[in-house]
Parts: sequence; C-alpha cells; structure tokens
Amino acid sequence: IAAAESSVASLFLRALDRQLALDTVRAYMRAIRARDVVRTLLAQRDGVDTLVQTMRRRVEEGFSPEADLLRFEAEAGRMAVEVSRNQIELSRALFELSALLGAQTPIEEAQLISPAPLSPPAMSDGDVAGAIGQRPDVRLAAARVEQARHVADFERLRRIPDPILNAGYKRTMGVDTGVAGVTLSIPVFDQNAQARARADAVVRAATLDETMARVRATAEARAAMTAAATLAANASRVQDQLLRPAEAVRNAARATFREGAADVLKLVDAERIYMDVQREALSVGVDAFVAAIEARFAVAQEEIP
Repeated sequence: IAAAESSVASLFLRALDRQLALDTVRAYMRAIRARDVVRTLLAQRDGVDTLVQTMRRRVEEGFSPEADLLRFEAEAGRMAVEVSRNQIELSRALFELSALLGAQTPIEEAQLISPAPLSPPAMSDGDVAGAIGQRPDVRLAAARVEQARHVADFERLRRIPDPILNAGYKRTMGVDTGVAGVTLSIPVFDQNAQARARADAVVRAATLDETMARVRATAEARAAMTAAATLAANASRVQDQLLRPAEAVRNAARATFREGAADVLKLVDAERIYMDVQREALSVGVDAFVAAIEARFAVAQEEIP
C-alpha cells in the first residue's frame, strides 16, 4: 500500500508538472502575441500620423474639408487606445510568465523570442491509443486503481484476526515455571464487512475513473491533433490569402491619397482592414504553435522545443 501511495504521489507531481508546462507555453505565447500586436500598432500609427499631418496641411490650405481630418484623427485615437490595451495585456502576460517560471526578477519584453513554426504530430488511431497510456494523468488514474486494490486486499485479510502470543516466566520456592499461550479470536459476527465493502466500492470508482480518463484523453488527443493541423494549414496560407491582398489595397489607397484623389473613407477602411488582418495573422501563428504543443502533450510527446 505504501509503495502504491508513493507511485500515486509521484505521478500526481508529474501531472502537475505537465499542466505547469502547458500554462507556461500559453502565457509565453500570449506575451508574444501582445508584443507583436503592439509593435504592429505602433508602426501603423506612425503611418496614420503621417496621413493626419498631410490632411491637416490640406485642410489649412483649403484643399480638403475638416471632416476628413477629423476622421483621420478619430482613427489615430482609436489606434492609441488599442495600443494601450495590448500593452496592458503584454504586462499581464509577462507577470504571469514570471510567476510560472519562478523568476527572481520580472521577465522583460526584450527577453521574448518568437519560436519557429512547429509541426503538429500525425499519428494513426492505433498509435494514439498506445500513446495515451503514457500520459501522466492516465497513468495516475491507473495507479489509483492499483492503490485501491491493495487497500481492498488488506481489508479482506483483516477479517481474520491476528493471533496474540503470550509468554511468561516465574520462580517460586526454587521452582522455575514458564507459561506460553496463543490467543485467537473467532470472527463470528465481526468480519470487517463494512471496511471491505467500502474498499471494494473505492476500487470500482477508481476503475470507472480510469476508464473515463482514457476516454477523455483519447478524445482530447484527436481533437487537439485536428485543431493543430487545421491551424497549421491556416498559418501557412495567411501570407497569400490575408496579408498580401490587404497590403495591396492599403498601398493603392495611400498612393491615390498622395495624388489628392482618394476617398477618405476608403483610405480609413483600408488602413483598418490592414491592421485587422495583421492582428489576425499574428493570432493564427500563435494559436497554431500553442495548438501544436497541446497536441504533442495530448499524445505524451511532452518535450517543448
């Protein structure tokens, strides 16, 4: 029983380590996303500020209505708010990451390094079923079943009382006398039935928990691998399907604006769409990496590159 309890404690610690590693990856990639969004917003805001200055001069010279300038200023103000929000998110992610890593000093933005894209695992159903058994949470459930069975065996043995050995020695009137005896209770009514029933119920409950852990782990692994493969495919297409078209539209709108023939609303929309596409591209890349890590952990490949 003691050995089984030691195994349960060890596997429980491994399960905690596994969850801690996943939480650390998620916090780190959340910080990466917030950092990159802030940088993108700042670069975009610089471009919008240039457009605001150009529009201000046109308004002062009477070539453009003041309403167009107000639209640009409103867009610049909106971007400033977005920068503040993402800076707050970056700060929160860095503090959480510092706590998860037990860092003596807070982790700085400059310490973050964007990881290379990670391929999700590709496994057959048979390989997944074999890998599930190596997961710490599944092994922990199996160890709890083994522990419960040892306890049940012990309770069944306790229905037979232990013999009690008595021995003594005395000397009376020069005569040495020794006495020895064995006392054994006969279990007629008390056969430890209550403890045995309780222990058997714990075994059945632990067995059901193990079955549920395996079913849940299998479903989690399949869902994680599907999600990781889908996000990896999306991340590989984001450059051609999102960034290049949005950048082309924005560049065309800016070129027309510089020539003095642009529709201000179209230019503002082009800038906003380009910013939204940039953030979506960053999110897809981060989500793809996190999903790949989660898929690897789901099939017991618990190594973080």
